[in-house]
Amino acid sequence: MNPVFRIISLQLLFTGAVMFFAQPLQGEDFILQQTLTTGVDLLAVDSPEEYRADEFGQGLRSLRRGEIIFFGSVPITFILSGMGWQLSQAVAGDGYPFSDRQHTMNILLTAGGLSLTIAMIDFILGVGEKPTPRSR
Repeated sequence: MNPVFRIISLQLLFTGAVMFFAQPLQGEDFILQQTLTTGVDLLAVDSPEEYRADEFGQGLRSLRRGEIIFFGSVPITFILSGMGWQLSQAVAGDGYPFSDRQHTMNILLTAGGLSLTIAMIDFILGVGEKPTPRSR
């Protein structure tokens, strides 16, 4: 970390601590102070509203599912592609043609391609399925 940023962050932390402990507000005074500072009435804030069933179309739900499957499979495919490239390097011996930078790119591109393939297979298999209603 840059020393200048470290000094600035320590100053901000110290200033915030001094401001917090210099005049502690409690109860209604705290809520009034927060309301005046932020413009949000803390007593009027309710819990978030749940999504309605018709709020998002089927296409957006499918896109979200694909995104979850893609990013969920990245750690697994990253490990497997890394092991595969390491195995190919061990088999090739001294004749391995890739530099360290190219080796890293090979692992990343292979992992991304495998994750995308997994998400696309899930999408293709799910095209014919009828969407099921969510139970709560």
